[in-house]
Amino acid sequence: RGAAPRAALSLPATPESAEFQALLAACRPAAFGRGGEAVLDPEFRSALALPAAELLTDFSLAEHSILADIHRMLMPSAAAVHARLDKLNVYLPGGFFKAHVDTPRSPDFFGTLVVRILINRNRNQRIQDD
Repeated sequence: RGAAPRAALSLPATPESAEFQALLAACRPAAFGRGGEAVLDPEFRSALALPAAELLTDFSLAEHSILADIHRMLMPSAAAVHARLDKLNVYLPGGFFKAHVDTPRSPDFFGTLVVRILINRNRNQRIQDD
């Protein structure tokens, strides 16, 4: 089994909330893969990360049409399209990840799903898939 959850994220969230601040405190600098190694390079990626096993959240892809849209538009001949949460990446203002090509993690991997949850001070939220 994985690690015990270290942080929670309930939506909607605000940056001032104790829950969101605890989430940020639980995160670590986000590494990326290069040649089979986990690399920390703030010139290439400036973000925080929390492994899925350490996160509790009420966000569910099943409540949105994201996977159905991907299946219909990108993989119509596939029997099904599945996604699993690997980690939460947090990009604070000024954060970035330079253009790159993901390394497949399994033979049936075809891409990385990024779900952006925009959190702002006026409590308006929207979910956007890239």
